[in-house]
Amino acid sequence: MLDRLALLGDAAHAMLPHLGQGANQAIEDGVALAVLLEGCGPADVPGILPRYERVRRVRTDVVQAEARQNGLRYDSKYESLAQRDLEIANPATFRKSLYDYDVEKATSACR
Repeated sequence: MLDRLALLGDAAHAMLPHLGQGANQAIEDGVALAVLLEGCGPADVPGILPRYERVRRVRTDVVQAEARQNGLRYDSKYESLAQRDLEIANPATFRKSLYDYDVEKATSACR
């Protein structure tokens, strides 16, 4: 029965608070799981869950790393505050990748 168990959201990958992405990642998890399970029967679930884990791990690792980096920025843990200020002033590149991510498209590619 354990081959049919999937964790979502904070149970799978608790997010640091520095990006406000905890709930969003849980929603993305649910969408990814729905995409992978669409049209599948109970016997298919054990083969699908490892794909779910792989596709979500890639995304959540990136989001978690950036949350950790934001924590350093916010807490001024940089050796060079000029570097920190530059990153805070120019967040567009990462924010675009954060907010433009299409979980359905990314997961469909793994089906």
